[in-house]
Amino acid sequence: MEVAAAQRISDFLCNGPNNLVSASASAFPKNMELLLNCHFDGNVAALARFLAVNRYSILAWKGGVHRPTLLSLADLSLRVKAPMADLLGSQVGAADFTLQTDGGSQPSRRRFVSPPKTDLEQMRRVLEEAANGDMFPNPSLSKLAIQLGCNQSTLQRRFPELAQKTKERYQKYDAIRKEVRAKLFRSMVRTTVIDIHKTGLYPSQSRVRELLPKFVDMREPVAQQEWKQTLAKLNYTTA
Repeated sequence: MEVAAAQRISDFLCNGPNNLVSASASAFPKNMELLLNCHFDGNVAALARFLAVNRYSILAWKGGVHRPTLLSLADLSLRVKAPMADLLGSQVGAADFTLQTDGGSQPSRRRFVSPPKTDLEQMRRVLEEAANGDMFPNPSLSKLAIQLGCNQSTLQRRFPELAQKTKERYQKYDAIRKEVRAKLFRSMVRTTVIDIHKTGLYPSQSRVRELLPKFVDMREPVAQQEWKQTLAKLNYTTA
């Protein structure tokens, strides 16, 4: 694309030296207005994305406030397949614009990519199932947002009641899960301490840790508390 633009600029300067003079009173603003309205439905942002320029450049060009640089004009000429001289000094018709749609020939500039279309119905269905259905385990709102490819705030803004109900159901589930986990830890620590005590050895924290499954972390408060309470019941003293 860069080579083609350079060649077009060279041809423009060599074959039409009077083009730069006529550009001061050119038809370029009208041509930009025609391009905008006939091919982009008046959407300045869409035309700006197509030309890979700032939307304010489009407004300045079609308003006659500024003229494009030679490089911008050459790039525009290539994209709409219209001669640079015609764009500057001749009133062209809508049929004279042929938009460049070959993605392989587009410049490697970073372009704005429209976000995926929000599927509100799918969001509603997923939230209703989470809020009112029998899903187990109850999913968190953040997990549902990841599943739907959106932000958690989007769900809260679009469906506040369903989002709040989903959040409350997950909090209840999470509280139950933590309580069950705590009870399991207490039972396993208590049983392990008593088993070591029966062997005649002091059920130190290190001995208890060696016999517990790896998923039971003795650093957790519930495990520490149960270890100390069980030692006290067995008439051991802890520092």
